[in-house]
Amino acid sequence: MMKRNKISNFLVGVVLALLVLATPMAFGQEKVVLRFTHWWGGALKYIPDYWIEGFERENPGVKVEQTVVGFAEFAEKVLRELAAGVAPDLIEYNEGPHTKWILYDQILNISPYIERDKVDIDSIWPGTLNGYRDWWAKNDVYGFPILVTTGALKYNRDMYREVGLSFPEPATWTVERFMADCKKLTRDIDADGKIDVYGVEPGGLSWGWYAALYSFGAEIFSKDYKEFLLDSPEAIEYLQWASDLVWKYEIASSPLAAPAIGDLFLAKKVAMRQESTTGMMAYVGPKATVKIPFDWSAIRFPKKVRYGVVPVTNGVLINKNTKHKEEAWKFLKYVLTEGTAWLSDELHWPPVYATEENLEKYYEPFPYAPYDVRPCYYNLDEKDIEGHTMSYPAFPVWNDMQIVINREDSLVMLGKKTAQEAFEASMPKARKIFDEFWEKYGK
Repeated sequence: MMKRNKISNFLVGVVLALLVLATPMAFGQEKVVLRFTHWWGGALKYIPDYWIEGFERENPGVKVEQTVVGFAEFAEKVLRELAAGVAPDLIEYNEGPHTKWILYDQILNISPYIERDKVDIDSIWPGTLNGYRDWWAKNDVYGFPILVTTGALKYNRDMYREVGLSFPEPATWTVERFMADCKKLTRDIDADGKIDVYGVEPGGLSWGWYAALYSFGAEIFSKDYKEFLLDSPEAIEYLQWASDLVWKYEIASSPLAAPAIGDLFLAKKVAMRQESTTGMMAYVGPKATVKIPFDWSAIRFPKKVRYGVVPVTNGVLINKNTKHKEEAWKFLKYVLTEGTAWLSDELHWPPVYATEENLEKYYEPFPYAPYDVRPCYYNLDEKDIEGHTMSYPAFPVWNDMQIVINREDSLVMLGKKTAQEAFEASMPKARKIFDEFWEKYGK
């Protein structure tokens, strides 16, 4: 009997050894390598690092190699690589300048994978999936957002205290209140006849552009993108107002000041500064890489005729020609579900995958600046979200149109043209690009 047991144990050992040897790693097969190109370097590099480490732990047969490319050169570089057939497997995406990649049929349609794996895309933050669809064709999905951001105003809470102002509150944050605050915050501290601190560093055409336009009652496109609506009195009113903050009311810093001084907000030369909430992440939480030497918080753009919140996303797409579609899909799915939940847990940031569980941390104020980012966005349980939120323009040639518009409108912020003059020069060129798109792809 003992001999039989020894034989059985021996056979079990042999079988187990064969099973171990049968694994791909034992046969010397290399791990599947996914190449991921993104622009999250510097202060935000820890975020993709965390996602990759977590994914590789759960998928030991896959290695993700990341390449960081500056945003300014990102779109052109990736488009060249896609055309040459040497693009990475996974590509970071912004629904503005990068929508052309979907248009040019270079990106994997993930709708079949979503249906197969029953991914709950209804839980994705409202409106943010729009820029990942080929809305001009079949409305299929070509990627997932991984972070939702928006334009907002950072403000120096210490300066508010110094001049006796109460902190901005979303319910009463109007253009009139904003201008009154800027006037009181603009000061000649050393009494030499020169202004030392301005109320705000104006955004002009940067992150304040979309939310401010919507706040002033303007639109860029119709909801179906078949009408270009930016050439309007409301848009002209906003741009002239933004310029007047500097040159007429003298409560905003000159656009020429920042290049000479650097970050005016950190240097305490302005009390408020427009910035994307993504940009603020470098200053937030235990892993902050930039320390702000004073108390601060953030608020959405003030209301003129309505509040304007424009959710913009960073996302990830899969190269249509990747040899590792299943592995790339696993990574994309992991980042949507696990990765975005971690961002909410770690930084209390809006979870793109807005399940009830993921929203718990987001709804909790946190013990470090900016304390609560909800005033920059809208809570999902607020009434009339759609009435206050403008989708970021996911129009394939919007970036081309914007270059033409910004070239003229930047002269307005420098005080060299009126908004009316700038629009008269730029709108016909922008509309020509718009019309040419629809002539090619049909309305």
